[in-house]
Amino acid sequence: MTDKYAISYVSHARVDLTHAEIDALFDLVIDFNLKNNITGILIYKEGDFLK
Repeated sequence: MTDKYAISYVSHARVDLTHAEIDALFDLVIDFNLKNNITGILIYKEGDFLK
């Protein structure tokens, strides 16, 4: 049986984070997660990330 773990946390983005930077970050996260068999969610709303 494989151990499974769940971790969640909230962080606050820089005030000057642009939509283009958020899109680029999401692209990096998707690529990294696919290559490392990581599943999860990344939500951005009003300057906060929920991971």
